[in-house]
Amino acid sequence: MTLSLNQQNTAVLMLNQALQGAISPNFRRIAISFLEDVWKIEVFLEVDDAIDRDEIEEVVDQFIVYLYDVEPSSPKIETLVQIGNSPLKLLEKQTERVVFQRRE
Repeated sequence: MTLSLNQQNTAVLMLNQALQGAISPNFRRIAISFLEDVWKIEVFLEVDDAIDRDEIEEVVDQFIVYLYDVEPSSPKIETLVQIGNSPLKLLEKQTERVVFQRRE
């Protein structure tokens, strides 16, 4: 199932809404990729922090609730947290979207 631009924008908006109040200065980038059956949320943190990891779990849970309100058969969500301050990779334009990125 390929998502339309409108469907991708709706998902990005829902993830953005779930992020309200959760982002700390430690967050470098949050991106989402829209694959067939699994959507991947990539979170890049500068340093590993237990509070930020808890926030990420809460954000993903809230995002799933938002998705379920719109589409009960929502895709599986996979979360990947990466730690470090090396340069951020470029995103795949067709499948990945930046939801948040701090200025570096």
